[in-house]
Amino acid sequence: GNRKRRVNLVHRLDRGASGCLLFAYANDDDDDEKEDEEDGIDDEGIISSDDDSDSSGINSSGSRRRKSSNDSDSSGKKRSDGSSRRKSSTAVLQAALASPNATKTYVALVRGEGILHGQDLRTKGWFKVERPIKDERCRLNNATTSFRFVAGQPYDEDNDMPRASLVLARPETGRWHQVRRHLNGLSHPILGDTSHGSSKTNREWKERRNMPGERTCLHLARLELPPNEAAPDGIDVCCPLEGDMMRMMEVYLPQVLQEAEPMLAEEGIRLRPDPTNNRVMVLPYEVPKVDSERLQAVTRLNEQGVKILSRGEHHVVVEKPPAVVCHHSAWTGTRSEERRLYEPTPMLQRVRDAVIHRLDRGASGCLVFSFADDESASLDSDSGVGATTAMMNSMASSDAQKTYVALVHGDGKWNGEDLLQKGWFTIDVPVKDENGKTIDGSFTDLRFVATADLSDDAAQDAAGASDVGTKYGNI
Repeated sequence: GNRKRRVNLVHRLDRGASGCLLFAYANDDDDDEKEDEEDGIDDEGIISSDDDSDSSGINSSGSRRRKSSNDSDSSGKKRSDGSSRRKSSTAVLQAALASPNATKTYVALVRGEGILHGQDLRTKGWFKVERPIKDERCRLNNATTSFRFVAGQPYDEDNDMPRASLVLARPETGRWHQVRRHLNGLSHPILGDTSHGSSKTNREWKERRNMPGERTCLHLARLELPPNEAAPDGIDVCCPLEGDMMRMMEVYLPQVLQEAEPMLAEEGIRLRPDPTNNRVMVLPYEVPKVDSERLQAVTRLNEQGVKILSRGEHHVVVEKPPAVVCHHSAWTGTRSEERRLYEPTPMLQRVRDAVIHRLDRGASGCLVFSFADDESASLDSDSGVGATTAMMNSMASSDAQKTYVALVHGDGKWNGEDLLQKGWFTIDVPVKDENGKTIDGSFTDLRFVATADLSDDAAQDAAGASDVGTKYGNI
């Protein structure tokens, strides 16, 4: 029928990648999940690790999923009465995808014609790269990827044809950015890979060869899963390589395209859609409604340039406007959350370097950045610290001074004393940190400069309305 069915992601692909993406119908798990909800158990399976994925499960609402301690690893799970029950479709498909009998075949466009240390990689057929990869906690993990360099072309100066190749990749383990890192290790980085690729090559393809800005030329072309409870006949699906990558090959890699097509057919990979396949459907997608006024306010903020107050060899001081955070965090939400849509571009992204200190979202004024390029070499041979650490140490020293201007509520009198007559004076009151721990030795020098009585309506009218609320109030 036309009823809507909730879905869960079984694996992930990075934003710039494309190709096959497998979902499980979450509705098929409802009967089992209802019992768990009554028992307070979250029985959603953990998403399997993929080449360009993390290990977090994601449900149809975009939120993260946890694996319960009551979950079973492989066989049926236990009900509250001790009897076993079937695994969810999501968990079954994730297990099938992680099995050694599953195959994911990626198509990648890379820099280089397929020659490494004088050896033509195109003559090797399928070969394995076994090279450990560090995870996000800098721990080394074994990683294996099978590659086949299908076709490549050298640089043709007369016809302005770039040096590039088409490569097939089959990750046997699921490490973070595994295919990207292994190809970069072979000196053939993926076109458009901003994390592990060549910035010079990427810039050339974007500026001269019409490669989309956020495109990573990595395409999951074929997905094969063995028979399982959720798919008794298994899954074998091919996603044609149409769109931007296909146009790039037709215009700039015609030799590669001509050589690759018959070899890809041997691997069960189609470059163009099959006109006889009537199972392909295009599903309607309704664009979520957005608050246009809030988006316009964000756009106005983003269009403002960064005002540089001071600049040195290793640092730059800029003006931070109110309503703009220094960097994204849990307060601004993840990319999938709606609230992130209404966040102005953070200062860190605007300046594109390392932040030295922070100002709260609603605050404004001087903001210091260091040049990240200076981190590769220490400024002080004795201490071995880079520009960022040196600036932060200087900021924390007793000789550093930050002077804030604040508008406060009150008439400048406290316990009968006129604070305007005190000049500079020091407050030493313990404060709590973000974790609620009291920190002693918190000193602040204050000076009350002037006061105004705005208690009556006439005085408020005379003061006038600030344009700050008009400018930033919708954010």
